[in-house]
Amino acid sequence: MRALFAAAVALLAGCAATPSGPLELTETQTITAVVEAIDVPSRVVVLRGPEGRSAVFEAGPQVRNLAQVQKGDKVVIRFQEALLAEVVKRGTGTTGAGALAARAEPGQRPGALVATETSVVVRIYEVDTVGNVVEFTGPKGFNRRIKVNDPKAREFLRTLKKGDEVEVRYREAMAVSVEPAK
Repeated sequence: MRALFAAAVALLAGCAATPSGPLELTETQTITAVVEAIDVPSRVVVLRGPEGRSAVFEAGPQVRNLAQVQKGDKVVIRFQEALLAEVVKRGTGTTGAGALAARAEPGQRPGALVATETSVVVRIYEVDTVGNVVEFTGPKGFNRRIKVNDPKAREFLRTLKKGDEVEVRYREAMAVSVEPAK
């Protein structure tokens, strides 16, 4: 749920549309890391990122063909976040969560895709267009107050009013592929 509130914060801070239709914000990042060490029996992999910092990961049981990964292999990680929000009629928004996973076939180079989507309805509690602040209530009844800095998002802020319900869908996907060392 914490990620969802962060998503709502990002949405309100970065969208530049009016609530007459869905609002969408997508960001994709690609990172290439190098396998520094791998312990196949324990499924522990040490990756060195582009800034030279190392991180330890445990490859879950869904990662097939881990024995093919060697020290020096490049791991390409693609991470995508997408936010979709729409002002909805009171009481018509949906909430829920779902997940999708895919993995390499036996014998292929290791790779995996994991995606999740969560929907939640937040209710606008207060809008301060002078101070560029919005406060909204999440599905568990807790309020969150944020400052909106993006000029385009401030335009969106001006279209909101107390009591508006905004359905926020937060989608997150990560794909990992292993490439031979070069």
